[in-house]
Amino acid sequence: SIFLPAAGFSAGRERLFAESNGYYWSSTEKDPNNAWTLDISKDNASVVGGPCVRLMSVRAVRDAK
Repeated sequence: SIFLPAAGFSAGRERLFAESNGYYWSSTEKDPNNAWTLDISKDNASVVGGPCVRLMSVRAVRDAK
């Protein structure tokens, strides 16, 4: 199993949605300025495109041996 903390994200010097939402980058680019992200909350999960300037958590990847 994995653990995805609700760390929110940073925009400039401000931390937003900490302790209520988790935002995780995908390795897939949506376009040159946006990447796909997994956004999770207590009641919802969605995949959306987010600006690459936001500071979000990076998804965990398990090495297949």
